[in-house]
Amino acid sequence: MRVTMPDTAERDLPFLRDGGEMGERLRRFDWARSPLGEPAGWPAALKTAVGILLGSKFPMFIAWGPELRFLYNDAYVDVLGGKHPAALGHAFEDVWAEIWPDIRPIAERAVAGEASFYENLPLTMTRKGYEEQTWFTFSYSPLRDESGGGGGMICTCIETTETVLAQRRRIDEAQRLKRLFDHAPGFMAVLRGPDHVFEMMNASFQQLVGHRDLVGLPVREALPEVAGQGFFELLGQVYRSGEAFMGRSMTIQLQRAPGAPAEERLVDFVYQPITDESGQVSAIFAEGYDVTERHLAETALRESEERFRLIADSAPIPMWVTRLDRRRGFVNLAYAEFLGVPIEEAMEFDWRERIHPDDIGRVMVESLAGEATLERFALEGRYRRGDGEWRWLRSISQPRWGANGEHVGFIGVATDVTEARQAEAALREVNETLERRVAERTADLSAALDRLQAEVGERLRAEQALRQAQKMEAVGQLTGGIAHDFNNLLTPIMGGLELIASRVEDARLKRIAETALESSRRGAKLTGQLLAFSRTQRISIAPVEVNGLIDNMRTLIRHS
Repeated sequence: MRVTMPDTAERDLPFLRDGGEMGERLRRFDWARSPLGEPAGWPAALKTAVGILLGSKFPMFIAWGPELRFLYNDAYVDVLGGKHPAALGHAFEDVWAEIWPDIRPIAERAVAGEASFYENLPLTMTRKGYEEQTWFTFSYSPLRDESGGGGGMICTCIETTETVLAQRRRIDEAQRLKRLFDHAPGFMAVLRGPDHVFEMMNASFQQLVGHRDLVGLPVREALPEVAGQGFFELLGQVYRSGEAFMGRSMTIQLQRAPGAPAEERLVDFVYQPITDESGQVSAIFAEGYDVTERHLAETALRESEERFRLIADSAPIPMWVTRLDRRRGFVNLAYAEFLGVPIEEAMEFDWRERIHPDDIGRVMVESLAGEATLERFALEGRYRRGDGEWRWLRSISQPRWGANGEHVGFIGVATDVTEARQAEAALREVNETLERRVAERTADLSAALDRLQAEVGERLRAEQALRQAQKMEAVGQLTGGIAHDFNNLLTPIMGGLELIASRVEDARLKRIAETALESSRRGAKLTGQLLAFSRTQRISIAPVEVNGLIDNMRTLIRHS
């Protein structure tokens, strides 16, 4: 709206004299075109309220008339945001349309004469072009017109959005801290005042003392069995001095069940003083851990390690334990004795210095390859003992695993196998000598066998020749006998044929006799050859009956 009110009006309207920017805007506003009319004609109650509004540093607005036209001061400008300065003179309903459904009942009651006060009322406003959640603390007070009726209302307010959000953050943080407090693995408690009254305690503290609810009780009344153990005195010392106290593995006797005997527990704890605004100690924060199980476990582990070392040190062979970085975590006496160094020095000793130059390359490659498998593996190599002698060692390494199954290193043992190696070498030499001797003997036997085979062959051939000779002798004897018999037969035949051939006149018969005689001569020749074949045959002499033989030849002679 255009400015129409002259400056001289300030002298006639003193209630508009103050107000800074909004006072200036109210003075120059064209009220003649507003349902409220010129300020000079405003009711006295409205004038008084406007004077109070413009003079106040609190955010304030007035809603007047049937349409509850809006007037506000400089402090309220920030509340309006983007609605300023257009909100001046407009209806309340139009200015705050987005919250009107929530505000309307309160405004109507105020106009009707009922004042109200709201603290941190949540309102969703649109004053910067977008919706935002806000909170306000405000009061609505009625403004009466000259007749005593409801002319309007006046509001004094303060935006508490940041306060509410900060408070919520503090509450959230407190709740988060409370959750952390309640679920902390260590025990916690707050003891207030010089009597050390339990103000709060978490579940771990209740578990420590036997699930007793001690809140609201002085410590001496809450835990009477602790008297005389020095803990109450320590609380008093911290409360008076303002200096924290830290205890390690301190023994405390607690009756953790009604009627039960006191139970000994070990605790690590701290008494931390809490000071107020003036710097005076007002409470003590007690926090710590029940380390009884840990202490028992450490004791058991320590005893186990002592037993292990006792067993390991009594072993005659080197033993060691390595970590993932290959550094030794444990070595036994035999290990240090082999190196010829103190056991402390043996822990950091570099084994590579003692590996034989001919073996170091192979041993390192096999070692890395074996470790990579995460399985048991063995190595053999020559190592120089502390006295300078080279010894063959056979080492066996086994992977170690942590409580969660993770690989944490290796454990290994080494055995001196020098004598075994020497025995193997001697056995190998014996075997080689034996093989050589066997080969020589085999060669000798082979030659003898060859000679034997040759002699046997000769003998076989001689025997065969003998058998052949004997066979031929037998054949000769047989042939000789037959030849003699045949010759004896041929002689008379040939004699007879010769007689026939010489005396017969018939040419034909003579020719036959001569032919037969020729055949007999050939038979006689063959008989002579047979007798020559059987020349070595001995002549068997036997008596002959001559008379019988002559009788047999008589017929032949007669016919001849």
